[in-house]
Amino acid sequence: MSPSTRPPNRPAPGRRSTAADPQPTRNSRLVPAGPKPVEMVWVLRVMLLGAATALAAGFVGFSQEGAIADSYRSQLAEGRDIGITADQVDSTAHNAAVAGMVQAAVVAAVWVGLALMLQRRHVPARWLTSALCVANVGLEVLFVLASIKLGSTGTSPAVSVGLQSVNAACALATLVLLWRPAVRAWFAPHLPDRDDDEPRAERRRRTHPVREPSRSAISRGRNRT
Repeated sequence: MSPSTRPPNRPAPGRRSTAADPQPTRNSRLVPAGPKPVEMVWVLRVMLLGAATALAAGFVGFSQEGAIADSYRSQLAEGRDIGITADQVDSTAHNAAVAGMVQAAVVAAVWVGLALMLQRRHVPARWLTSALCVANVGLEVLFVLASIKLGSTGTSPAVSVGLQSVNAACALATLVLLWRPAVRAWFAPHLPDRDDDEPRAERRRRTHPVREPSRSAISRGRNRT
């Protein structure tokens, strides 16, 4: 390979890389090691399923506004202190249903947004998705256990537990797929060997030149010998 056709990010054979050579930086353009692995296709599908189950859980909670109000009235009739009065039952149940629907919509949007960012090989999105999947699995397990222990509280326990279990399974599957060897290799940074990086290499050589010994230094070295 002639010097003119050598990729700009590779030093000449037999020569060590110096400060004048282009080095990987935070702003360097990165390319994947190979084609997108099939695991990433499954990541997209599983995360879209998680978004769908989150929206479905929100609709189920929103449709049970009347049952929530009846649950509040029964607790007040038993003399329990639930922090509201009888006149506030309907408005509190409505606010709870709306808040649950809004929360479900936000969760679904996060699922979809992270899924699209992962398909574009966004490295921080992979770490963020992994952390959220771990948190999601823990919260969903706690919700399912609490629902089984407490029983019905105005919503349909079987449907809610089923949807939350599917959502937790989606989060766990996403976490496993994101750390498969093929996916880890696809997200690993690689500098491109392209000729359009040559101006950047020339600019780095201009801003970080290799200093040649001056004539006076050469003459002093000769006088010492």
